[in-house]
Formats: sequence, structure tokens, C-alpha cells
Amino acid sequence: MSLRRALFGLAALVGSTLVLVLALEGVGRALLPPPPGPDTPEGRTRRFQDEFYEPDPDLVVRLRPNLATTFGPVTLGRDLPVRTNPDGFRGPAFPPPDPEALRILVLGDSITFGFALREEHAWPSLVAERLAAELAPRRVQVRNLAVPGYSSWQGRILCERHARGPFHPHIVVFAFGFNDGFLRPQTDAEVAAQRRYLAEAFTGRLLALVQGHALLRWLAQRSAEVPRTVRVPPAQLREHLRAVAGMAREGGFGLILADVSLPNAYPRRAFAEVAAATGTPLVEFRRVFAEATNAAQGRPFPTAQELTLVLDTGGVAVPASPDHRPPLHLLLLDDPEQRLRHRTIALHDDGRAGDAAAGDGRYSARVGIPAGATPEYCLGVPGLAATLPAMASDTALLAGMHFLPLLPDAGALPPPGAHPWPELVLLPDIIHPSEAGALRIAEAILAALRSHSAFVGFRGR
Repeated sequence: MSLRRALFGLAALVGSTLVLVLALEGVGRALLPPPPGPDTPEGRTRRFQDEFYEPDPDLVVRLRPNLATTFGPVTLGRDLPVRTNPDGFRGPAFPPPDPEALRILVLGDSITFGFALREEHAWPSLVAERLAAELAPRRVQVRNLAVPGYSSWQGRILCERHARGPFHPHIVVFAFGFNDGFLRPQTDAEVAAQRRYLAEAFTGRLLALVQGHALLRWLAQRSAEVPRTVRVPPAQLREHLRAVAGMAREGGFGLILADVSLPNAYPRRAFAEVAAATGTPLVEFRRVFAEATNAAQGRPFPTAQELTLVLDTGGVAVPASPDHRPPLHLLLLDDPEQRLRHRTIALHDDGRAGDAAAGDGRYSARVGIPAGATPEYCLGVPGLAATLPAMASDTALLAGMHFLPLLPDAGALPPPGAHPWPELVLLPDIIHPSEAGALRIAEAILAALRSHSAFVGFRGR
């Protein structure tokens, strides 16, 4: 009788605990905000991430293999095709390594992947096309292992896997820096270690199960960590670059460092320092676009100032944004460390924010600049280039890729150099190159390749 009573009590305890857990789950679901709508920027980003990526125990995420889709979820108006091969990289399946071909391995992020561009317009494809024509009848193999969102931390892992593998490249192009500077609560290395723990350790799997409870997810959102670091801090970035340079020496392949960090200062310093210390050729995307736009040099603001910035479009109509954002904005980066901390500021042509009169084609905004800042800005139209067919040419979008200095005596935002307004502001998004921008990059990489000793040695065989 006592055993039956004990079993009954245990069952009652388990049942009441289950009811309590389910009740708290219901409370948590009621408190959690609804998921973003499919046509909101957050919803499109989530859809893109779910469709393009899958978990990876070492790299955190990787591209799904054999993907055949479009950039549609995150590139309004530029619904271009994108595919991955069985290895989870962009393009068709890699052919077997050709021992007689010039073999080039490219590692990078979304800029090198060719985000929002057709496959043939990504700069590694342009490099392959030019070299194949230049070296014919000799063959060229260029493997593009770039993955959108990757930092130098993931690039180092991929270099260890593939530069020493059967492909045995003559030259590796290591193109990172932009994603390294994103502010995060944890570094990339810490995120990977935490995910391995949650996936592999018994206590980690138990913790992951508990963390899936809706109420705990709500509490986690309420107490979310404030970003306290960058994805790859300066010391780690230098370590990754030195490690890749060491792999090149030990593996007998050539190396070109490519700094893609347009708005972030500390990655540019790290790339320059390591390239000089190791004698490695360096291509600076920032310099490529500065030369293309004849950009002035920035200088610090001696005191805090509030400016009224005015942009005259020269009579060019700016299209309405399809997702209801202001039709024109500038991305202002004024952090003294020049990490990826920025403000998005709407420019108005409606008599607000310093604008003289509605409908006069002069867009304005009031902007406060802290003392000591050396601010830079990039103009963008949220509607994307394809909303204006006349702006989808090869020369459109180029100058908007580059972050331009905002000078202390600024009052107007003139187009850089001789570029007219349409070529300044329309770009696929706020950072990725257009077809014209990718061509500029390809030309700079080709110049570095042609002068590299590994290339000269191959050509002289």
C-alpha cells in the first residue's frame, strides 16, 4: 500500500511539474514578440539565413551544398540566381586539380563571393576569365571559397584545409577584414567554442534543451548582452594573418593579402603591418576605390559640431523605396576607432531637417559630429539600382561603394571627382561592389598576381 501511495505521489509530482512547464511555455510564447513578417528586412534576412546556411561544428555555419536559388530575399529588385556546388561553395562542381594549370585559391567574404552579382561578375570569375585568355593555351583553375559573413577566423581554417590539400595552389588570395570589425557580445572563436559545447557535451546538450524553453528565450532577450568586442579583435586578426603567411612559407605556395575593410580602420592597419613584416603583397580595396573616386583625405573635427548637410541631385529623381524606408539616406561612421559603428540618417526633400523647400531636389539632414571624430559617409538608395533601369549599367553604383570623408567645413555632399550623381548613390546595398566595382577589384588583384614570383615562375616554365 505504501509503495502504491509513493508511486501515485511520484506520478502526481511529475504530472504537476509537466503542467507547470507547459504553462510557463505558454506564458513565454505569449511574451515573446511575434516573428518578423516575411516582407520586413528582418524577415527577409532570417529567410536568407535559413535558406543559405547550415550549422558547422568548426566554422559555426557553412553554405548549404547544391543550393539553387536567388538573392531575392535580401536584394529587392536584384533577384539574381545563385548556386553552390557539392562542396558548399559558389558555382559548379570543382573539376579535379589539373597539374598543368595555374591554380589559384581565393578565400573571402560576401564581397569576394559576389553578393548580389551574377556568378560571372564576381571578381574571382573575372580574374579567371582574364588569366585564361592571357595564358592560353595553358589552363587556369580558380577556386572561389568565399562565404558571405566569414571573417579572417574562418578564412584561416579554410586555408588550413584547402591550401594544403590536393588542389595544391600556386597562389592563395586571402581577402578579409570587413566582417572582422562587426561589434558582437563574443568573438568568433568564443561563439564556435560555445556552440561545440552545446552540441557535443552532455551538460551542453541539456543546457541547449533548457534554453529552448520559450520563457527562458524571452528572459534571454530581455537581458541580451551589449556588444563588447568585435568579431575578430586586432591581436587575433594579426595572429590569423601571420599564421596564413606561415602556411604559405611552409606549404610552398604564394600568398596575396587583400584587405576588404572599407570603413573599418583597425583591420587596414593589421593587414598593412603583417604584409610589411612578412614581405607579402597587399591589395587594399580601400585604395582601389579611393583612386577610382579621387576622394579627399579626411581630417578630425577639432570641436563638436552640428552640420546641416545638403545634397543636390541635379534634377535626378530618387525612386520611392519598396520597403517604405526614406528614399535616400547616408550611412555615417564617426567612431574614433572606426569600427563598424554607424548611424543611418534619412535625407529629406520635404522641408524638414534643414531642407529649404519640399520638392526642390535638394535633400538635407542635420547631423551632429563629436569632437575628434574623422567621419565618413556613404550614400544609398534603399530601392536598389534595378528600380531605375537607366542606373543598372556597368558604370553605375561604383562610387557609392567607397566611404567618403566628411570634412569639418562641409555643408554640401558633392559627388567625388567627376562622377555624376547617378554613379554615386545607387548600389546593390551599402557595402558590396557593383559589376563596375568588382571589375576594379579584379584589375587590382590581377596586377598583384602578375608581379608575384609564383606567377612569374609558372609563366616561365
